[in-house]
Amino acid sequence: MSTATCGTLLVVSFLLVARFVRPGGSRPDTSSGGLVWLRRRAPSTTAGEWATFLDTTSTEVRSGSSLIAALAHSRSRHPAMAARVFSFDGNTDPDLAVVAQSVTAALELGGAVAATLHHGAALLREREAQRAEAMAYSAQARLSAKVLTGVPLAFTAWSAATSPTFRQAITSPTGLTAAVVGLACNTVGWWWMRRIVARATS
Repeated sequence: MSTATCGTLLVVSFLLVARFVRPGGSRPDTSSGGLVWLRRRAPSTTAGEWATFLDTTSTEVRSGSSLIAALAHSRSRHPAMAARVFSFDGNTDPDLAVVAQSVTAALELGGAVAATLHHGAALLREREAQRAEAMAYSAQARLSAKVLTGVPLAFTAWSAATSPTFRQAITSPTGLTAAVVGLACNTVGWWWMRRIVARATS
């Protein structure tokens, strides 16, 4: 195996590790009939954005509008978010569940409608603050995962480009086996660390 081929394989391996196992994990896209593993997911709606949706509705109610009119106003300002609320089917998004439950309670139970929506928004903002705090505490772990993943790959690429002895060793059957096993362990370790951090900050 030539030096160029070896270097190319190492670079491709690094790119796969860096892009395939991203925070929260990239999922296969089957919309085009095949699996597109490297496509990034669209950013999801944050708890703060959902809180803004509830606040918009609550403000309209406090100004004297009916809940139906207030929801229509919020729908005109946040059409995509409103569509998800009105088509809520019990999915696993906990923030959307809070919004849907707040709106449903206000519609079915009546009473202090504005207060119900306000408390839902307050809960969402509290969740967002807790997640931000968890992200701050996990910053060192995330940085360590990047360093522990990137340094071995960078060292291997540099050694393969500058050391004939290293190239000879890594292109041997034993060396290739060790490189593949090492890359697999590196990828699993990277994925495992990101999964732990994602659970802590979700």
